[in-house]
Amino acid sequence: MSSGAIAGCDDLKEVTDNLGWKELLAAWYMGFGGSHSFGISSLITRQLATGPFNGKLLQEVSRSVAETGYSVSPEKVGGSRPYVDGEGGWIQKLPNFTRDVMGMATDGAAGQGTPDAFLGSFNEVYQVLNVNKEKREFTVAFAAFNRTGTASLTHIAPDLPQGLPMASLDQTYYWVTTVTQ
Repeated sequence: MSSGAIAGCDDLKEVTDNLGWKELLAAWYMGFGGSHSFGISSLITRQLATGPFNGKLLQEVSRSVAETGYSVSPEKVGGSRPYVDGEGGWIQKLPNFTRDVMGMATDGAAGQGTPDAFLGSFNEVYQVLNVNKEKREFTVAFAAFNRTGTASLTHIAPDLPQGLPMASLDQTYYWVTTVTQ
């Protein structure tokens, strides 16, 4: 993770875009593309931070730090992890599309849960910022990057340029977590 992304985590603790996934979907559909950043006060960020994908990643990071007896240098524990919404081409992903639409229509009550139904695939980076051996505690920063566009939705159509309905909409989600074991 770049130092800029780490700084962004601190900057966005209190300052964030508070649009929900429905508002983002409407902005995408209407052609109000652009870029949005979300901190931990955003519901979507909190859902990502506590979702199954990030839970597994946080367990892996915890294991990496614990295996060193909390003696690892923070800059040695970091990386990038993609979340892929299904494998293969659009025919293989069709069941995911159906679950995503159902999830968005029911706000996650049926089909795929939110925010996964809206986000689909995304890339997440992480970096341990601090390790406290005495407290058996570490702090890790996360950033997730997503582009909502026609290529993401259909898996076959290209993304549309800015200014048109369904033009790409970029999102960045930042959060910091402290883990004590």
